[in-house]
Order: sequence, then structure tokens, then C-alpha cells
Amino acid sequence: MNPKFRKFQLPALGVLGTVIILLIAMMPAHSASTATAVQYDWAYSAAQNRIVSSNGGSSFTLKGGTAVTSSTGQPGIRFTAAPSLATYSTTSFPVPDEQDFSWMATVSVDKIYPKSSANITQMGLWNGHQIKMQLDAKGVPQCVFNGTNGRLMLTSNYRSSLIDGKAHSISCWRSGNSLGVSVDGTSNSEVFAIGNITPTGKPTIGSKSATADSTDQFFGTFWGLSVTIGNTPTPSTPEPSVPEPSTSEPTSSPEPTTPEPTDGCQ
Repeated sequence: MNPKFRKFQLPALGVLGTVIILLIAMMPAHSASTATAVQYDWAYSAAQNRIVSSNGGSSFTLKGGTAVTSSTGQPGIRFTAAPSLATYSTTSFPVPDEQDFSWMATVSVDKIYPKSSANITQMGLWNGHQIKMQLDAKGVPQCVFNGTNGRLMLTSNYRSSLIDGKAHSISCWRSGNSLGVSVDGTSNSEVFAIGNITPTGKPTIGSKSATADSTDQFFGTFWGLSVTIGNTPTPSTPEPSVPEPSTSEPTSSPEPTTPEPTDGCQ
């Protein structure tokens, strides 16, 4: 059902009720994609000092960050100061339009900056079409969606702290008319016929822009990003296994001093 009718109380059977029911029935609804899903994957490459694609996509260019390695040998990039981020090198990033999709990032969280919304990854800004994965001021994952029919911010039902020295998988997704968020296989969703989602600009990882402050900064390690466009089923099983971060401190030089936060976010 279109969200504008959610809180409308239909009158007892009569002409007005019949007309409203007919209007709702005639409204177009998004159905689950039938096209074969296409998946794109990115991970940090120490040799190139970039976040690179394993299947044909462009790379993300880094500003700041420190190379680290998990206990299983997987490389990652650790963001410890603001602004530090990775920015996609072109504007030709895959967008869902009307299709089902999933963005899944694997991260380890070091800390949550006070009164912040830590941007793990996003494409588009608040005043336009957008897909955004963030942590709220308590460290709870959130997904922000903005399309032709409106905006929805969905907070995860996952109740355990992510600041535990472990890697976690976080997903923002659409399946049919449902928008959802998943954390380590724990999912919740809401029915919202959001329409087309076609963000523009270059996606980022770690913060919203190269001029953002600590209130937008993700403090932790990025291990990988997978974007799936097409026939994406509603998550119901645990996400794939994730790397265990190394307990050793990075050996690279420290990041610049973090600037004081200012108000405002996008």
C-alpha cells in the first residue's frame, strides 16, 4: 500500500470507501525483480593503496586511512581521523532504478563520535535520491533510502554493540515493496513503495565528503563492499563469514588530528 494511505481510516461501506479502495488498487506497485542479479565487489588492495573491484568495477581513491591486516590475512583500511574516506573514481556506479538491490559492507567499529551519524558508505545527498548506510549516535546501524516516492530511514533491530573488536556485515536492501536493514543476518524491514532510486555523483566510503567533519566520520576498519542489483531475495539467513581483525596496532604513521565537530549533516 502506498504510504500516504497508511493512517487513513476507511469509512463504513459506502461510495467514498469504494472509491478509495478502487484508487488504491489502481496504483502501481513495485514487484520483485525478475532479472538475473548482478553482483559487484570491492576490497582494499595494499599493493595499489586503493579499494578495488574484483569483477570489473572502477576503484575507490583513498584520502587518509591506515592499512591493516586481519588475523586471517585479509587486508583492510582503517579510518582513524576526519576527514578520511574513499571516493569512487567515476560517476558510473551501478544504481537500482526500480530493481531489487542490496548494499552489504563488512566493517569493524572502533568508536562512535558523540552526537554523530557515522557514514559507512553512501551515494547521493539528503536533498536528492540517496542510498546511505550509517551508524547512529549509539552505534546502531541505519539505512537511508530516498526515491521518487519519498524517503525512509530504517534503524536496525540488532541490539548488541558493534564496538566489540569484531567484523560485522551490514546490509541495506530492497525486495519487492519492502526496504530492509540486516546486521549479521538479523533483519527488519518496512513496506514502503519508494519507486525509482537513482542517486547521482560519486559514492563514498568512510565519510560523506573530503571536507566533512567528525560528525560524519566512520571510525573503524572497512573490509569490503558488495552491491547486488536485480533478483535479490529478502535476507533470512546469516550473512557470509567476515574476517576477524588483528589485535596488533597498525604500523603506519598516525592520522592527522581530528577537527572539532560542527552542526549539520547530509
